[in-house]
Amino acid sequence: MGEELGTDNELSQAIEKSLPAEEARRLSIFAERLYARATVESREDTPPEHRLATAKAAFEFFSTRAHPVTARVESAPGDETLTIVETATHDRPFIVDSLLEYFHQLGATVRTMLHPVFKVARDRAGRIASFEQATAAERGESFVHAELELAAGAEKAREIEREVVAILREVGEATADFDKMTGRALQICEETAANRELVEVRDFLRWLIHGGFVFLGYRRYAVSGADGAGKIVADAGTELGILREDDESRFRTRVSFDELSPARRKLFFDGAPLVVGKTQAHSRVHRRASMDSVSIRRTDARGRAAAFDNFIGLFTSKAYAEEAQHIPVLRAKLAELLGAERAEAGSHDYKEIVSAFNSFPKDELFRAPVDELRAQIRQILDVKSEAAVRLMLTPDVRHGNVIALVLVPREAFSVDVRHRIQAALGAGLRGTLVYYYLALGESYTARLHFCFAAEPPKPAVIRELETTIAALARRWEDRLHDRLVEKFGGKRGRALAARWAGAFSAEYQAAIDVARAVDDIEDVEALAASERRFVVETESHRAHEKNGASEIRMIGMGEAPMLSDLMPTLHHFGVNVLAEDAHELHPKIEGRLARAYLQVFSVQGPGLRPFGEFPGASLGAAALTAVREGLAADDSLNALTLSAGLAWREVALLRAYLAAAFQMRLAPA
Repeated sequence: MGEELGTDNELSQAIEKSLPAEEARRLSIFAERLYARATVESREDTPPEHRLATAKAAFEFFSTRAHPVTARVESAPGDETLTIVETATHDRPFIVDSLLEYFHQLGATVRTMLHPVFKVARDRAGRIASFEQATAAERGESFVHAELELAAGAEKAREIEREVVAILREVGEATADFDKMTGRALQICEETAANRELVEVRDFLRWLIHGGFVFLGYRRYAVSGADGAGKIVADAGTELGILREDDESRFRTRVSFDELSPARRKLFFDGAPLVVGKTQAHSRVHRRASMDSVSIRRTDARGRAAAFDNFIGLFTSKAYAEEAQHIPVLRAKLAELLGAERAEAGSHDYKEIVSAFNSFPKDELFRAPVDELRAQIRQILDVKSEAAVRLMLTPDVRHGNVIALVLVPREAFSVDVRHRIQAALGAGLRGTLVYYYLALGESYTARLHFCFAAEPPKPAVIRELETTIAALARRWEDRLHDRLVEKFGGKRGRALAARWAGAFSAEYQAAIDVARAVDDIEDVEALAASERRFVVETESHRAHEKNGASEIRMIGMGEAPMLSDLMPTLHHFGVNVLAEDAHELHPKIEGRLARAYLQVFSVQGPGLRPFGEFPGASLGAAALTAVREGLAADDSLNALTLSAGLAWREVALLRAYLAAAFQMRLAPA
């Protein structure tokens, strides 16, 4: 961290010289607070006249605030690649992190962000009446000055300005009503005190209040009429937080029960009294994420649904960090699950179930009913094979999501595998990812939890996804084993797979598919059974050639030759080497660990053309082998193999003719 700036004498002197006394006093206070967290390094990088111009423009903007939130967005003077964003509003939590989340969503690097708080009293027009004079009328106001590495034209600037104002309005609504929302949660606890079935729900609401939840909005829904013919109505006047002005809510107007699917109707009226899940709407306050929804069904004296209390917000880091077995509602689910499994305290099954339960994402534990959690945990604990791949898809009907649980071999898991599985699920479900969670325990498997905003899939889609993910998640060595058995039969294929288990590095597996690996195995096995030490292969007609490049592959036993020894030889053949990739192979041959190598050269022929365009494309491998075995000379005449289609023996004959011609002085020396 750089040294803090402290008093900026240069800037103070510049202000005093340029303004009348009272204006200079206010601007000096503003500028000193504005740059209070700046560093000596940043001051040295910015001339005092630039700091003065920035402070003047910022204070001019801040001096009048006619609305609860004001914003200004424009290109930096003299630099269209830099966008200035300034905001002014009442001081409250979440301003800075909400704006930073938005800037991150824009893909803009934040070069500078200054966010002082001032004490201000304003007149009816929003002009400053008193400033930092500690009067009773003054209130805290937040000012933000951000410099973004973003080229924003006039239209984009207006869009950013509208978004920033909307974000800070929601910040204001959520924070202003926070006490009312927590008060409403406590009121629900009092109103349901006589209902013993809601003990855990009440404890859960109190847990949310004491740091488990960022309350962003609340609305109550009333139920009128009989099931099947009644209405759900947003209870006007109950809206709090960001739901105050939300005119697009599904239940803001009357909705007939008949419009709900049977599954949704059951969840609303016959399911658990507490429903927790992810909304498809993202929060713009605090952090950009799908909001969490907490709904409590209220019943009348006859046990029929009479109303729903709905809170939306975000579970906090405390909620995600706390062990699940100690959280209200979750602890009850765990107890019910252990009872259903008849797992006795202290037993192996008990410990496994508790461990698996605690390792689940909290979002899933809050959302899922016990039967669903039990099925998922049973699936996890039943997997004992290192090669197992499992997929479970569960619709979250109330929130319009589909939950996917994927179990893959731990050794097969990688970031690339996760991305491919996620893409396959997204395409198959035709959905948008809501969240993703990875659990890596001490077992054989990696566990992937996905939530997609999607419609429940049809059975045919599920079967197709199961097949696709099984193929994506199988380990490279498992696929190699299958390919060897397919090609050589059960007995020899399994024997080869055992000999080559662990022979290939992670880099080899990432670069080379199993079909090509089987060919490499055959080459090394043939070399080990003969007196030959290496083999050369050229591939000039590959379907996946890129940029007109071909491959030369050299496979041999023992140490790989030095690249500096090979390059002149390849050059003599007229070959241009674009890239080289080398791998060591360690098979078990005759019970002992052997050493082999593979060198893959990406090459082009003379004139940077692919091998396939030359008459001698099929003769290159034999010619290179002859040179490396010492059967042919290593000189520039070897270029005739590719360009003229001469086999290495024909080139050797031509070389002999030339030598004889030189000796007989029939050709120039």
